[in-house]
Amino acid sequence: MKISAYIINSRGETHPDWVETAAQSVKDQFRPVDEIIVIDNVDRKKTVGKCLNEAIQMASGDYVINCDDDDWWTRDHVMILEQYALREPNYVAWASRSTLYMDKEGHPNRGQYSPSLNYVHRGLWKRDYLLEYPYDETLTTGIDKQNIKDMIDRGDAMFVINHHFGYYRRKHSDYSCSDK
Repeated sequence: MKISAYIINSRGETHPDWVETAAQSVKDQFRPVDEIIVIDNVDRKKTVGKCLNEAIQMASGDYVINCDDDDWWTRDHVMILEQYALREPNYVAWASRSTLYMDKEGHPNRGQYSPSLNYVHRGLWKRDYLLEYPYDETLTTGIDKQNIKDMIDRGDAMFVINHHFGYYRRKHSDYSCSDK
């Protein structure tokens, strides 16, 4: 199984340490990814969907996984997703539903979890599936939710794993990597 990871760099000018931390967390996986792709969008001229589709087009892996530039993974993230994908190959995606946020001091806020499926795009996806059903490039927000809604409407299935990967999303006022 070949896995490509991608990071959309939209905060490198304001938070270069965040982007560096995200990239290092991808490099430090127990199960190494086969390639890391960084899409530059610091000027924010591209929508989130355009960036995601560009990364998926560039990827050479059979499976793709996204790490946002304000996140980082625990070292078992890719390994566990791969184990489920090998065991349950009929699904198009495998992910955890929980996202652990950071408090104002930058420490994990273990009491604040989001059960929203918005965050599933950070799971492992079959690349061919995302090539056939690309992200909507016109949306500036809510692209994850729309992608999952479309997937469900088509009758395709994801495998939601009851495991918390220690996958953090820093709290900030800028939740979009696009200009608007």
